[in-house]
Amino acid sequence: MQKTTASLWNEYSDSAVVQRAQHFANYTIPSLMIDPLLTSPASVQYDFQSAGSLLLNNLASKLTGLLFPSNQPFFKNIATPELIQQASSNGIQEDTLQTKLSLLELEATKNLFKNAAFAKLTRALKLIITTGQALIYRDSDNQKFRVWNLHSFVVRRDSYGDWYCVILKQNFLFGELPFDIQNDCLAKFPGAFKADTQVTMYTKIDKEHAQLNSVVRITNEINGRIVGPHAAYPEHLSPWVVAVWNLADGEHYARGLVEEYAGDFAKLSILSENLGLYELDSLEILHFVDAASGSSIDDLQAAQSGDYLPGNANAVTPVEKGDYNKMIAVRNSIGEVVQRLSSAFMYTGNTRNAERVTAEEIKKDAREAETLLGGAYSILAETLQSPLAYLMMREVSDKSLAALITRAFYPQILTGLPALNRDIEVQNLLGALQEGAVVIPQLQAIDSRLDRSRVMDMLYRNRAVDTSTIFKSAETLAAEAKQLQSQAGAVMGAQNAVSPNGMPPESISTLLG
Repeated sequence: MQKTTASLWNEYSDSAVVQRAQHFANYTIPSLMIDPLLTSPASVQYDFQSAGSLLLNNLASKLTGLLFPSNQPFFKNIATPELIQQASSNGIQEDTLQTKLSLLELEATKNLFKNAAFAKLTRALKLIITTGQALIYRDSDNQKFRVWNLHSFVVRRDSYGDWYCVILKQNFLFGELPFDIQNDCLAKFPGAFKADTQVTMYTKIDKEHAQLNSVVRITNEINGRIVGPHAAYPEHLSPWVVAVWNLADGEHYARGLVEEYAGDFAKLSILSENLGLYELDSLEILHFVDAASGSSIDDLQAAQSGDYLPGNANAVTPVEKGDYNKMIAVRNSIGEVVQRLSSAFMYTGNTRNAERVTAEEIKKDAREAETLLGGAYSILAETLQSPLAYLMMREVSDKSLAALITRAFYPQILTGLPALNRDIEVQNLLGALQEGAVVIPQLQAIDSRLDRSRVMDMLYRNRAVDTSTIFKSAETLAAEAKQLQSQAGAVMGAQNAVSPNGMPPESISTLLG
C-alpha cells in the first residue's frame, strides 16, 4: 500500500535537526525559526546579546548583493554548439545569437528584483547561514518569492547529496485555498469543510530521474487524499528551490555557518547573560549600621527627608555590590569573541550609502567572501543561483522557451570575484596592450629581428586573452589582402597613365600621396 504524504512527513521529520536549528537561531535572530504551523502565536526567547543579529544581518545583506548584483547579470548564457549550428543554418550569426542571449540575461536580472524580492532573498540567506537550508518557491504568476524554515518542510537526499523528495506542510483556512483545490475537496469530502475550517495541506515535491532531463512532480494532499491539479516541470525549471550552505556526505540536512562558530556564540551568550545580571546586581546599595551607635535601623528606614534622628552619621556605611575591574575583564573577553565573529561574518562596522560604494570596495568584499566562504560560494551557485537564473529566464522568455527547456543554452553562474568582474576579459586585454606599448618600442630599438605580432601573441597568452574573439578570421584577412592588392594595382595603373589634361604621371603620384 502506498504511503500517504502525511505518513511520509512523519517518517522524514527529524526533531533533532529542528531543535538544532532553533538553538542556533537563538544566537542570532530567534524569529527566523518561528513555527508557522502553530495555531497561536509563538513566544520568542531572545538572547542576552544582539551581536549575533548584527553579524547575521550584515553577512546576509552582503551576500545577497554579491550573489545577485543589481547593476549586472549574475550569470552568462552559454550557447551549445547545436544551437549555434542551428542558428547559422537559419542565417543568424553567432554574434547576433550571443547578443540575444545577453539581452535575455538583462531582462531576467531585472525581473528578479521585482516585488521586494531582495528582502525575500536576504531572509532566505539568513536561514541558510543560520540553519543550513531554506525552501524557496517562486510564484511565476505573481512574480513573488515564498520562503520556509525547517518547521515547515522535510527533505530526503540520495548518496550524492541531491534531494529527491521534499514535503511542505502548511495550515490554511479552507477559504484561503485555491479554488481548484477547494472544489476538488468538496467533491471528495462532501460537507466536510466550511470557509473557516482549519485544514492541513501537504505538498509533495518528487524528483523522478531520467536519462536526459529529470522531472519534478507536485501533488497536494488533504486528509490523506490527493486534491487539486498535478504539476510537472523539468528539473531545471522547477519553481521549488532547496538552497543549502554546507552539506556533508550522507546527511539529509545541511549545516550553517553559525554552527561552525557555535563555541564562540555560546561563550558570547553566557558571558553576556552573566555580565548583564552582575551589572544589575551591582546597582543595588546596602547600608550597614554600627550597632554601638545607638541608631535604630527601623527609624533610619522609615525616615523622610528633613527628619531628626539620634545617633552618629558615621555609623552608617553604604556598600555597593560588584567589582568594576571584574566587569572590565568580562567586557574585554566579550570584545575578543565579537572581534573573531566579526571577521568570520565579514563585519567591519563601516556602513556606506550603496549608491556611493565604489567598484573597488565591492571587489574587496568579494575577495573577502572568497577567502572566508569559498566552499559556500560554489554550493550557493549550484543550489540557489543556477535555479533562479533558469526561473527568471523562463518568466521573460517567449520565443526562446523551447530552447530553454531543452537546454540548448544554459546559464554559467559567475560567482565570487568573476561575478563582480564581468569585464575581466577587457581588463586582461588592456593589460596586454599596456605591456606591449612598453615592451615593443624598447625591443625594436635594440633588436631589428623583432616581430611585433609574435610579441603580442606571447603577451596575449600570458594574460589569458582569448584572441579568437578579437582577431579577424582567416577569410576576412584574405579578403582584405585581396582588396589591398586591387587598390595597389589601381594606383600603379594611374601612375603609368597620362591624365586627360596632360598632367604627367609624377604629378598624379603626388596627388595620390
